[in-house]
Amino acid sequence: KQLQGTWSLIPIPRTDPKEEWIFNDGTLYRKKGNNNGSAPVPFDTATYSVKTGLSSVKIKIENFKAVLDELNGTWDVVTLDNDILFIATDHDGTSGIMQREFQKKD
Repeated sequence: KQLQGTWSLIPIPRTDPKEEWIFNDGTLYRKKGNNNGSAPVPFDTATYSVKTGLSSVKIKIENFKAVLDELNGTWDVVTLDNDILFIATDHDGTSGIMQREFQKKD
């Protein structure tokens, strides 16, 4: 339930375009905009599922097409509350960790 809704990506570096991820009943919408103040527009969609364990939460993202599979895979939820979402992945076993940080949009 906490995952549902619109999350604004905290861009690193700050020059990256504005980006939002919208989690809605198994579909993940990714929107991008630019830094001239324009609102993000639809960019790509994927499917997602959530698996919870005793001490972990994982989000499996599949079928993003516009990012060459960079964001597809299983992500560990590092932090999730009403305002912040941090996720990280090692691309299902490959070396190196990628992390994305979001702030909940009102």
